[in-house]
Amino acid sequence: MENNVNRNIKVLWQSDSSFINKDSLYNEYRRKWFKNPENKEVSTFPLFLDIEATSVCNLKCPNCVQTTTDFKKGFMDFELFKKIIDEASDNGCYGCKFHTVGRGEPLLHKDIVKMVAYAKKKGLIDVYINTNGILLKSITVDNLLDAGIDMIAISIDGYTSAVYNKYRPDVNFSNLAYWIVPELYRRRDSGGYNTKIRIQTIKYSDIDLSGFVNFWRGVCDEITCLTYKEMKERKSLQSDWVCPQLWQRMGILYNGSVIPCNHDDRGLAILGNVNDTSILKLWNSSSMNFIRQTHIEGKAHFLGACDGCYLRISEIERERG
Repeated sequence: MENNVNRNIKVLWQSDSSFINKDSLYNEYRRKWFKNPENKEVSTFPLFLDIEATSVCNLKCPNCVQTTTDFKKGFMDFELFKKIIDEASDNGCYGCKFHTVGRGEPLLHKDIVKMVAYAKKKGLIDVYINTNGILLKSITVDNLLDAGIDMIAISIDGYTSAVYNKYRPDVNFSNLAYWIVPELYRRRDSGGYNTKIRIQTIKYSDIDLSGFVNFWRGVCDEITCLTYKEMKERKSLQSDWVCPQLWQRMGILYNGSVIPCNHDDRGLAILGNVNDTSILKLWNSSSMNFIRQTHIEGKAHFLGACDGCYLRISEIERERG
């Protein structure tokens, strides 16, 4: 089942010391991550939360929802964040990621380091950031490492300026590739921090993956390729493919709105708001269970948020060859 759950993320390379946590709690977390979707088992609380610290981004990438969709921009209040993490901690949630549904750049939030530190203080064991990397200045890096962040995942499409700037215009690729990322790696190693550094790309046809690995492997611990979000517009696509995220995680937008996964970037399936109700209640709600059951019955194409989901489209097309 592991390949079915995480097959949209392909590990291209991993260092010998890949900073994999092997304690019993972490192993239990990963077991549930794969087994719960396979067994259609709903845990008491989400295993993981995708938290949108901000829906604001410093880039306008042509294939991103930031560029193609108009939605309200804002920053999560720190007190709201604490409320979310307090509930997560009280209910045995294992981790959180900053960068829900790819709508914002978390390093733009003035309290992002405080957020990481608070989540770690409350006992979450898998806390990480997805970032475009541009704002990883030395002081930010040092503060994130000191806060105890478990992983920094940097999205970098390509290993040459020509290809990179096709997908991420108006960014100084040389600065990112030859100073920012190597400096992050050096500071992590020199400080003896147990923070995993991942470099990831979307699988575009003009990115040679072997060249990508060879270019980046000296300044990270893991290199991955994401095969979803190919931005294909397909509607009414019928399949018995069942989304594993419905048994793993939930997303929380900057204003507290809760979505059932980290791919509802248009906010079409908002279940409620943590300002008014608990994550626990929404996770076990009739609405969430209806979405799960609709997937199980092979009728996900009737759900507005799922019908046009790029992850779902990619997975169905992969199954059909």
